[in-house]
Amino acid sequence: MLERFLPSARDTWTWQPMQLTDMAEISEIGYADFDAEFLGIFNPDVPYYISNLCKGVIDQMHDPLSVQLIVARSTVDNTIVAYGWIERGFKMPFSKDNMTEGRLAWIRQDLPTRVRITLMAQIIHQWWGWSVQTGADIMVNSTIRNSTSGFLNLHRQADFVIRGSIAYKRITELK
Repeated sequence: MLERFLPSARDTWTWQPMQLTDMAEISEIGYADFDAEFLGIFNPDVPYYISNLCKGVIDQMHDPLSVQLIVARSTVDNTIVAYGWIERGFKMPFSKDNMTEGRLAWIRQDLPTRVRITLMAQIIHQWWGWSVQTGADIMVNSTIRNSTSGFLNLHRQADFVIRGSIAYKRITELK
């Protein structure tokens, strides 16, 4: 899935599990980006967000199949250039199928478009691999951004079914 975007020697970043030590930098990122993304919809609360991320990092350490939090760090200056958060345990009200759900993908917006697309594809690829490992039936991602075409096109390329701004992909066979 999305093989042409897989990590390579050309990349100027490396992926790793998110750590509690990443929170100060993510907090700074949050203050800079949340207003632009969520203005007029949500009341962003960065300390609450960081608290949830910290809980996720701890959960990931104790039960790696409950949540996956990953960060891409620049190999040039060691700053965070992207991160992703996906969890399992979600269900639709009309189905017992277990789902993993991408909670948030963040990518530095000052990076070139091609780099942002590659980072998002790598997040989706890692989320898919993790979702398969969890034994979930379906992986689901959504977006609240104004510009959704790049995000949804990557999912189409990975054979997700798109409904509105939500992308679904079945992992297990239908029963």
